[in-house]
Amino acid sequence: MKKHVFYYAVFALFILSSAILNGQCVIGLEQVCNRDVNDYSVMLAPGEFAHKKLKMGKGAIIGNRPDGCTIRWTMTGTDELVFNIYDATSKLVRTCKKPINVNENDLFEIYSDPKVEDNDLFFCENSDIKFYTDPINGYNYDWSLNGVNFSTSSMGTVNSGMISPINVCLKWSNTVTNCSTEICKRYHLEKRKNVNFSVLSPYTPSICLNQTLGFKNESEDNFGNYTWEVILNGITLTKKVLNFSTNFYYEFKQAGTYLIKLTYGNKCKVSKDITITVNNNQSQQIEKYNNVVCEN
Repeated sequence: MKKHVFYYAVFALFILSSAILNGQCVIGLEQVCNRDVNDYSVMLAPGEFAHKKLKMGKGAIIGNRPDGCTIRWTMTGTDELVFNIYDATSKLVRTCKKPINVNENDLFEIYSDPKVEDNDLFFCENSDIKFYTDPINGYNYDWSLNGVNFSTSSMGTVNSGMISPINVCLKWSNTVTNCSTEICKRYHLEKRKNVNFSVLSPYTPSICLNQTLGFKNESEDNFGNYTWEVILNGITLTKKVLNFSTNFYYEFKQAGTYLIKLTYGNKCKVSKDITITVNNNQSQQIEKYNNVVCEN
């Protein structure tokens, strides 16, 4: 039994020595993908060290070890990784080579509608968001939100939900080379605030033309600035920014149907509006959502 083990060891040493003598002694992949990161190494005897280089410069050596290196591939095409191995006296004792083919793998980016900037990755809660990337023939796409797939094309629409943050991932694969990459982005969700207001007392239910109505902010947030608008026939007559505690007043100077609108929020704007109708020569009751102001 010991004799058989000895023969196997001698045979393995013969195979290894043959590989070394023929320069085929680099351990690592021959088929790689552009933008991938791969490790390569050689077996060294005590006291030996190796110098490494890529003949065609299809990648960058980003990690250096005595017996190997780490390479990030940056260009497609063929290359050759060369290890020149020296002994303790700095004498070149052998050269190991590895032919490497760097396969095509395009780089994609995640875009969204509504658009957000990389330094401000916020969406509104419970909103529909369209995600998309550049469509390139020969690639498969797989979109997911918090691990749940929502599209297999270059674009897809999904609801953000109510729980922050959310993780959106895009995985693509080349149908010819099978090279694949996945990128993810994390977004935070901004809560939509409740916005509400009422018509101020002590105004009587009958309000006439050229008189003024007051409005009180009764929204959820009692801080920050709110925008009041008065709109007539689609035209904004006035727009005023006030804080929560400041009431809004407006004098109605012509007949028509007015829209009184209150808006709050930065990215996730929320609005509340009511209509007020000014009729000629008649007085009507002012109600909460269908208010009437009389002329004369």
